[in-house]
Amino acid sequence: MPRPSSRPVALLAGATGTLGGAIALRLAQDGFDLALGFRTRAGEGRLLAERCRRRGVRALAVRSDLAARGEPARLVARARRAFGRLDAVVCALGGIESGRAQSLDGSTLRSLLESNLEGPFALARAALPLFSKGGGRIVFFGQAGASDLSPRRKTAGYTAAKAALLLLARSLAREVAPRGITVNLVSPGAVAGSRGPRLPLRLVPSGRWPTAEEVAAAVAYLLSPEARSVTGADIPVSGGFGL
Repeated sequence: MPRPSSRPVALLAGATGTLGGAIALRLAQDGFDLALGFRTRAGEGRLLAERCRRRGVRALAVRSDLAARGEPARLVARARRAFGRLDAVVCALGGIESGRAQSLDGSTLRSLLESNLEGPFALARAALPLFSKGGGRIVFFGQAGASDLSPRRKTAGYTAAKAALLLLARSLAREVAPRGITVNLVSPGAVAGSRGPRLPLRLVPSGRWPTAEEVAAAVAYLLSPEARSVTGADIPVSGGFGL
């Protein structure tokens, strides 16, 4: 085991996405050493780690598929071996589908639950024993508006998975609060420049899509000392989508 890092250490899953990249760079700017988990686009992961290191922190890119058995625990252990400590876990990942509920087959539903619910929650559970006595931070990614449980015309399976994640996150937040661990969600809608499906702008009351940097700022706040009393929260960064 190496000497523990003198800086806080964050494990970021989903680092090679648009949001993940912005979060990694913001946390590096804020002085976090980073373990960057990715499933695909290895070259992008290595480049992101190098960009973080240029900001004066340590960064390691690690390939990992959270849907595979044992991978969440392996990723957490790899981060702990590399840095000697773990202070925060951010799960910026999850697949999305487009289609009506009646066309949602079992295979697609299982995949949505694995990527949006089971994988992120397993990663958080694996991290809990490794947080110090001083506490820790867990940030999941939800979906703006999922908490109201309204029916969705094209994303029924995805929204169901995110709503279930919200309930699990809040239950976990209550359980681990005595240990100084906070558990929260950041819930964007569509994000400017992202690779995923884009909402019609008419559905966004602000008239503009949030940027990845704005979403990253919300994550950075939840990992900051000022947010130590914020837990069980679902923070929408959506320009009003979902209201």
